[in-house]
Amino acid sequence: MEAPELKGIEGEKLTIDQREILESKGAIFAGDGNKLPTRMFIGLRIQTLIDQDAIQSLEKRWGVLWSQEGQLILSDRPLRLMSITASPRLLLAADNPDGDLTQAEVYHTNGISIARSRNYVVVPPR
Repeated sequence: MEAPELKGIEGEKLTIDQREILESKGAIFAGDGNKLPTRMFIGLRIQTLIDQDAIQSLEKRWGVLWSQEGQLILSDRPLRLMSITASPRLLLAADNPDGDLTQAEVYHTNGISIARSRNYVVVPPR
């Protein structure tokens, strides 16, 4: 992903030391070609996405779901499931009423967690 050219802003002629000092203080600056350095542009993009997700999460009502039968596993990548495994028997789920999970729902939730994981899942001891 390449940073777009900043129109009307002239890039600074900075030494490496000057750039490192500015970056260590959280400053953003235009570099060669009147562009943000790519790492800064990507950092801004990531922060924007985090902020958007945080706003969406604030608008959600989180239900507490309890598993009487079966244990929930934890994936390394929950992605956009809008649910959080809080313990082997407790799941927080967006826009859900509080309640119990059936064994079939636990099985289904665990299947999604496994399918979406990239490197690992945490399986509770039996």
